[in-house]
Amino acid sequence: MKALPCGDQAFAHTQALWRFLGNERVTPADLGAPLLALTREGVAEGCDEYALAAHDWSRLNYNTHRRKLDRLQMTHETDLGYELQSTVLMADRDGVPLGAPTQNLCTAQGVWSSRSREMVRPQTHLDELTERIDWLEGQAVAKPLVHIVDREADSVFHQREWCARNRLWLVRVKAAGRVRYQQKASTLEGVADGLCFAQVRTVEHRGQPAVQWLASAEVTIVRPAKPKRMDEQGKRVPPIPGAPLTLRLVVSRIRTPDGKL
Repeated sequence: MKALPCGDQAFAHTQALWRFLGNERVTPADLGAPLLALTREGVAEGCDEYALAAHDWSRLNYNTHRRKLDRLQMTHETDLGYELQSTVLMADRDGVPLGAPTQNLCTAQGVWSSRSREMVRPQTHLDELTERIDWLEGQAVAKPLVHIVDREADSVFHQREWCARNRLWLVRVKAAGRVRYQQKASTLEGVADGLCFAQVRTVEHRGQPAVQWLASAEVTIVRPAKPKRMDEQGKRVPPIPGAPLTLRLVVSRIRTPDGKL
């Protein structure tokens, strides 16, 4: 948020915003409510069939800001600051961002969430993401949500949970992941190498023109899940078996005009 762009009242607007943010009665849920309303409007006006929900995590380094007493040590001793967990909804027709309906800020004291009026306990990334997805699905946006997550979400345990709840999702996965394809065990890389690709569009790659090629196949995951959870003794929980999970593998390749991958 920032002051409105009118020069004669910018200072007054800044003061009003400061008073609003400094008011102890204003909770993260109050701050998030206008963003959620704006996102709903954007989905209704800007999406054709789906709304794309991109989820990610980022670190905010405040190592030199010693007056901030709630800084979280994220990795090494000088990696001090906060972790921001965000969701941005985008239009399916052109990828235009429509709004950030929910955000979390992880501190040394706990997690401030735009979904809660009180500080909440920290969780693993994917356990929290599953709760975030459930919350988003209950916000009555005008189009079905497709949840898009980077490779950290390549977790069989959570993917089984999402499928059991009929969620739509797209996750970047590891090439070495094991699946069954056409009744045989294979890596995802092995499956991809045997597919027939179709040219779909021209794109820009590192400032140069290129061509995107796509292929897809139905694969099944049968391996047990290995969630990053600890038991009461502080040991990692054993693998958890689950039902076969049939999914669609989508492979995208970018080639230069001379055919280089």
